[in-house]
Amino acid sequence: MQQLLAQTVKFGINAGWNASTADLGPTTSTVSNYSGFKGGVFADFGFNKIVIEPGVFFATYGYNTSSTFTQTQPQSSVVTLKGQATYNYLQVPVNLLYHIPLGSVKLFFGGGPYYGLAISGGRRLITVTDGAVTDYRSSKINFGSADDFSGTDLGLNALAGFSLKNGFLFSVDYVLGLKNIYNQHNSEVKNRALSLSVGYQFL
Repeated sequence: MQQLLAQTVKFGINAGWNASTADLGPTTSTVSNYSGFKGGVFADFGFNKIVIEPGVFFATYGYNTSSTFTQTQPQSSVVTLKGQATYNYLQVPVNLLYHIPLGSVKLFFGGGPYYGLAISGGRRLITVTDGAVTDYRSSKINFGSADDFSGTDLGLNALAGFSLKNGFLFSVDYVLGLKNIYNQHNSEVKNRALSLSVGYQFL
C-alpha cells in the first residue's frame, strides 16, 4: 500500500515565451506564428523517477494569415488580406514525466493530455490595396456561438527540460490541439504552440 503513495510532493511556478499557430486544414492563405505568453503553477507528485505533474496555466494562443490576389474591378489592383486571431486560455495539463539524475542536473521528459477554457479573444482583418491600407476591422470573439470559436480546447502536450539543485528549471513544451475549435461549417482551426519557459520549484 505504501508503494502507491507519492514519495514527494513539490510545487512550482514557471513562465515564458509562447509561439503559436494553427492547423487550418486546406487553405490558400499563408499561416504564420503569433508570439504570446504562457505561465502558471504546477505540482509534482513523485514516485521515484516517475512524476505526475498537473498544472494550471494562462496561455495566449493565436495565428496570422495572409492572402494576396489581383482584382480587376473597379480597376486592376493587388489586394492583400492580413488576418489575425488571438485567444487567451486557462489551460490544465496533466503530464507524466520521467526524471534522469545527472550529477547536479536532473533531466525530465514526458507529456500528457490538456484541457483549455477560453476566457477572452479577438480578431482583426487588414486590407492592403497596392501597398496602402484601405480597410481595418476588429472584433471580439464570441466563444461558444454556433458560427464562432468554441469555448474549450482539448489536446496533447509534450514536455522536456532540466532542473537544478537550487530549484530553478528550464523547459520546452509543444501543444498539439486535437479539437477543431472553430464552429463554422467546413472550417477548421486546431491549436499548435511551442513554449520556452523558466521556472522555480520550491524545495
